[in-house]
Amino acid sequence: MNIQELATWTNRLDEASDEILLGLRLVLDEPDPVASIEQDLQDLFTYPERLQESYRHEWVAYVKRALAEELSSEQLNDRHILEAFLQTRLHEREMWINRVMDSGIRAIAKTTALLSSDNVTRLPNAHRQAVERMVE
Repeated sequence: MNIQELATWTNRLDEASDEILLGLRLVLDEPDPVASIEQDLQDLFTYPERLQESYRHEWVAYVKRALAEELSSEQLNDRHILEAFLQTRLHEREMWINRVMDSGIRAIAKTTALLSSDNVTRLPNAHRQAVERMVE
């Protein structure tokens, strides 16, 4: 994982690729018994629409919040401090981050291919159909 590249995108998160956002999300991850980034990535195989409909927005918000909690605005603008901070976080859980990043990149690639395919039709699941009927 290239820390310098990740640091470059911290001021332009909305423009970052899914892979860059995933990398930042993993580096800044704090274990949470309720929300698991690993489960989110596994869910992409069942609910591919989540990548664009919710996960990107959640990851951007998570990264912004985590950076704001850990670093002052002056530190965020100091590239050396930002890179050192990200590097420290990477080293704390590097094996886990690399493992989840590898599986996450595969999940994102498969999901992106699926969503952009002309010969695939998504069938709405029962929960989505129920919500759509209620909204009508």
